[in-house]
Amino acid sequence: MKKITVLFYFLLLLTLHNAIAGQSLIKIFYPGSYAKILEGNKGKAFTLLFWSVDCSSCLEKLKLISKAEIYANQTFVFVSTDGDDMLVDVISVIKQMNLEQQAHWVFKSELTQEIINSVDNTWYGEVPRNYYFDKDHQRIRL
Repeated sequence: MKKITVLFYFLLLLTLHNAIAGQSLIKIFYPGSYAKILEGNKGKAFTLLFWSVDCSSCLEKLKLISKAEIYANQTFVFVSTDGDDMLVDVISVIKQMNLEQQAHWVFKSELTQEIINSVDNTWYGEVPRNYYFDKDHQRIRL
């Protein structure tokens, strides 16, 4: 009985560790997060990519980025538009694509339209949506 109890607690701790590690992989994207991303990448060129787990062309793009050597030294910030209520699915895709080393965000579910407007008031939420920022943060929509 003692061995079963110890095993149970070990598995419980392992499960909690994996859940915490997965959640720390992704930050919640609120209105204002766009400015934080720019500030966090000050003086660096990077690509900001908005995607969804339900978007086949998004998944193809993620797969290409994860596998192509030409992207190995580039900085990407990935933002899932799915909402934080889909966090488990988002984490699954990130891990499946081996993109854990990049920065990841997920929209706060109930603020989707407000978030979209905070990023680009000409954007209606369609994905994939990509922006390239040079080191001076001049934005180019790709």
